[in-house]
Amino acid sequence: MSEMVKTQVYVGVAIVLAILAVFWKSGQVEIELNDMVGKALFAKFTNADTANNLSITNYDTNFDKPVNFQVTRDKKTDQWVIPSEDDYPADAEEQMQKAVTALIDLEVVDVASEVAKDHELYGVLEPTTDVAAGTKGVGMLVEVADQQNKKLAHLIIGKQDANNNELRFVRIQGEDVTYVVKLDLTNFTTEFSEWIEEDLLALNPLDIRNVALKDYAILDVVDPQRGPIKQLIQRSDTAVAWNQEESKWAIGHLHEFKEPNKPTPTELSENEELNSERLNELKNALDDLKIVGVKQKPADTNQIQLQEYGFYPFPTTDENNNKIDDVRSANGEVHVSLQDGIQYILRFGDIVPLESVKATAEDSTDNIYRYLVVAAKLDKSQIAPPELEPEPKVPATPDKKPEDAAPAKEAPKKPADPAPAKKAPQDPEKKPADPGACDDDEKKAADEKKPAEKETDEKKPADDKKATDEKAKPAQPPTAVEPPAEPPVTLSKEQIEKIAEGIRKENERKLNEYQEKIAAAEKRVQELNSRFANWCFIIDEKVYNQIHLSQTDVIKEKEEADLGDFRNLDPQNPGTPPPGANPLLPNLPPQP
Repeated sequence: MSEMVKTQVYVGVAIVLAILAVFWKSGQVEIELNDMVGKALFAKFTNADTANNLSITNYDTNFDKPVNFQVTRDKKTDQWVIPSEDDYPADAEEQMQKAVTALIDLEVVDVASEVAKDHELYGVLEPTTDVAAGTKGVGMLVEVADQQNKKLAHLIIGKQDANNNELRFVRIQGEDVTYVVKLDLTNFTTEFSEWIEEDLLALNPLDIRNVALKDYAILDVVDPQRGPIKQLIQRSDTAVAWNQEESKWAIGHLHEFKEPNKPTPTELSENEELNSERLNELKNALDDLKIVGVKQKPADTNQIQLQEYGFYPFPTTDENNNKIDDVRSANGEVHVSLQDGIQYILRFGDIVPLESVKATAEDSTDNIYRYLVVAAKLDKSQIAPPELEPEPKVPATPDKKPEDAAPAKEAPKKPADPAPAKKAPQDPEKKPADPGACDDDEKKAADEKKPAEKETDEKKPADDKKATDEKAKPAQPPTAVEPPAEPPVTLSKEQIEKIAEGIRKENERKLNEYQEKIAAAEKRVQELNSRFANWCFIIDEKVYNQIHLSQTDVIKEKEEADLGDFRNLDPQNPGTPPPGANPLLPNLPPQP
């Protein structure tokens, strides 16, 4: 066999072996992919507690850039926070459990493709900054890592299966194979409100008792000497109170500012009343006040960034004349007091740029949002002090004097012998009577008896006449006899002391209950301020318009009134048109 023939044989054998190798490898890959069906896509990820970080990246087709949303556990506080939202505290336990469990239990239903060219078809292109503008088929990247930032799962989620809405196309980041899995995309929401306690104030509208509407604005004006400056423009200050017993609103005060810092009291005219519908709408809007997004509040010394949000440092003093660093807002404020002594102070800033809320509000394209800062304080006027019952005075015990002491007992005396009867003096001219005679004694007895009988005989006719007169009188009806007045109850010292002790204990109970209410309100204020202090919240403009009311918003014309509202036509006599004007046509000039 020539060398040429040998060479051709060797080449042919090599080709055959190469072909066999390719077919063998292809068959092995196909067998391995088929073995994945019914198995967990992330077999080594079995413990949800090891998950310490969740990152979700979407591609924003409006701005042609990836947008990342992240939730992680803070190493210092061990609390879930949202890094993409300035580390705002997340209420993420439940939502995190849903997302992580969905990946642990994820099983392969089928293999859709093995080549990278199909990634755009199935919507599993990775969302990166390298994606060309207008590219379609970009998926959602979900990554889970442990405390050491080691990836436990990393999945690109694509389109739904056209034949089954419960199925989606996915692929593992860095691999070409596209799988079909059963997956609920709501477990991987980037809606900010789903990861936090979105109820900003967490109040019950039935607890609202007072609302103060401080309508002012901070505007750009030009000062002749200083040039462009910010000026506080005060419009009105309105206070209303909710009467719980009568279930209606009442006016606390109505103030207008005709001069800076000088409120002028005003009153409703005869044909005006409070607009209860708008006030009730305000009360419900406070309950519905939701957080759309957040920005970390800059320090009061950072005036430039504060003013970008619509807030301005305003040093002032508290009720004890202590200096405090306060702020004023570009669009006024509202104070809301609850029956438990909590007062919320809401200050409204400027409108939020659209790009600042895109990451937190998925439907933010057509909506308008506004900055808001919130503070809490104690309103003691809402917690009535107890009415204490006066204690009765206990009579003092007087000191005993020697003469007040009980007399000493004396020994019983023997009865004295009866004194001898004194003899009556005898008339010297009369002879002593005969001891044996009794005539004189009988005569004396007869003489003593006669006057008594005579007196009896004289009284008898009068008594008979009196009895006859009483019989002759007609019978009188019985007279009602009033019961004798009860003698005043006199309590002993021990009884008074016992009553005073009972009153004292009841007063102590009332005072303790009052102090407990104050302490509970102070604790709640502290908790709320720890939540509010460092943040500028982003709220929906629709809710802002329901809460931020002016004085004219809460006053309306009475329904039964026939005349228009003339309260501003004549300041000296509200409700009365100026002389010469037609009350039905107030815009016409006076007639000659």
